[in-house]
Amino acid sequence: MQAQAPSADFDLACTGTGSKLESQTSYDWDSKHHEYRDHSTLGTAQVGGTAQVEIHGGQGRVRLPAGLVPPLNSGGRDGWFPIQDLSVGADRIQGSLRLNGLNKPGLTIDRRSGRMVLDGMESFDATCSPFNPGSTRF
Repeated sequence: MQAQAPSADFDLACTGTGSKLESQTSYDWDSKHHEYRDHSTLGTAQVGGTAQVEIHGGQGRVRLPAGLVPPLNSGGRDGWFPIQDLSVGADRIQGSLRLNGLNKPGLTIDRRSGRMVLDGMESFDATCSPFNPGSTRF
């Protein structure tokens, strides 16, 4: 019996949590100058949601949860970001996303466990399930 080649066309819904860099501003009373002074710090914020992944005809794209998309981004098309350097293997899907000029996270999806990891300035760890956009759930 021959092993079946993995399907190269599919849609996934990946639900999980992630973190992103976030600027936070606070105000403190400066008793020497008798005024409030602001100062900014860089921290991380937690984000939850569902990412969508589509791979068809050797091309892939991802729609991230809105909270993970940086304010200055390359836009994608209708919120979709193309997967660059896409590699679809029997066990793993790999590539990267170009969210903006400074932020190009790597994308890995384990086809056996369904685990998706987005690793960059924004991170996202999710569990993926097949998704059929043409069908209803109930």
